[in-house]
Amino acid sequence: VLIIFMVEYTIWNEINLISRITYSIVGVGFNAAFYFLFTRIIRRVSKDFLENKILFGGARRPSTRLLTKDDDIYTKDRKMKIISKLKDEGIWNLEVKIKDSKNKSYVNAINNATSHVLEVTRSDDILFDRNCGYGFARNLFGGLFINTVLSVVILFLLLCNCNMYWLWFLYIVIVEIILLFLDAYMTYREGVDYAIRLYHVYLEC
Repeated sequence: VLIIFMVEYTIWNEINLISRITYSIVGVGFNAAFYFLFTRIIRRVSKDFLENKILFGGARRPSTRLLTKDDDIYTKDRKMKIISKLKDEGIWNLEVKIKDSKNKSYVNAINNATSHVLEVTRSDDILFDRNCGYGFARNLFGGLFINTVLSVVILFLLLCNCNMYWLWFLYIVIVEIILLFLDAYMTYREGVDYAIRLYHVYLEC
């Protein structure tokens, strides 16, 4: 966006009407393409890295983490009840036993079963709202994470070049880091609330 603006501002008065229209169309198209690409990047970083590795410790999803030994929100009996129901419906192929998130076959089994759980609970309006809230918080977390990383890189470059504005940028980075941690907590809570509602609706089906 900034590049397009600078190019148009520099040469705007030196070109004719047709060229101005052409540059405007190109600028709008570039901005739209960049926005689409950036939203895809945020989604991939949010789901594949932050959700899996940072928020839920390798369990990939909050609904997966809730059924592992690593999480104590549900009692063992509650977890066994959910897995037993999945096995009765022919969705669960492993033994009915709770394991930790380091067990890849166990984690994969829960992730595969989640697709079935989502299908049978699709009609619940509250669950839909929780899912949307979690998705929004997770993507916001991804955007803040990318923005903070870029800000740290810029701050490093300013320090290396002894730029006088490094202190102002340091304040910006500090604020971004604080917001990042706050949003990480909110995203985690949104994910847990969503997963709890998901299994509650599933057991009531």
